[in-house]
Amino acid sequence: MTTDASGTHDDAPTPQAETLVDALFDYEVLVEEDDGTVRTSEAFEHRRSINNDTYLDMDGATLEAAVSDAFDVPEAEAREQLAAEELTPEAFSTFFALKGHVDDLDRAPPEPGMLAAMAEVVVEVEPKSPVPPELPTLDDDGYREFIDDARDAVIIVFKRECEPCEATKDNLQAIAAAAPETTAFAGVNAADVPGFLGEFGVEAAPTSLIFADGELAASLRGHRPIDTYQETFAEVYR
Repeated sequence: MTTDASGTHDDAPTPQAETLVDALFDYEVLVEEDDGTVRTSEAFEHRRSINNDTYLDMDGATLEAAVSDAFDVPEAEAREQLAAEELTPEAFSTFFALKGHVDDLDRAPPEPGMLAAMAEVVVEVEPKSPVPPELPTLDDDGYREFIDDARDAVIIVFKRECEPCEATKDNLQAIAAAAPETTAFAGVNAADVPGFLGEFGVEAAPTSLIFADGELAASLRGHRPIDTYQETFAEVYR
């Protein structure tokens, strides 16, 4: 990212990485979990998810205009930065999520020019996965092998900041108990698997995709009661 909130360019020295990380902890953007893993906080991710719904779906011209207006630079310069990936839509969304998050805290904001550098650090930090830890997490490179190996499988699509997804997580043990013992279970993060979503026409989270003999046999969209899973499994695996 080559511009900051004041519209100035990054001619000033970039703050040291340690200073940026300390600031992100201080502003409650980063948190350390019990196992020592550093993640973005749930409060920040909630705000960023809202921003992503706006900025990541913008067409090129609209995004160029938004960057131009936000950083007070000509649209041609915004276009060049986006084309060269000096500024990505993700980084732009993260910057404004960070700005809004900091503005909501009752403390002094970072020094001018520091916020953009902090945003670059945040982009590199992996948010907490929405897939519960008891399930293996699949990506676009691995889901086909998982299906081919398991043959009978259930893959559940999860998304961050998704209350129905949380309800489905609470029922995971009962869902697994309703399926035949040989059925393999896994999860995917909707944000990371565009290929998977496209192949199977998934448009919402949670969605449970049920495979029999390596082929998609049923799809349950949204949070469903246990008896729906029981009925579907009985039909698919009879």
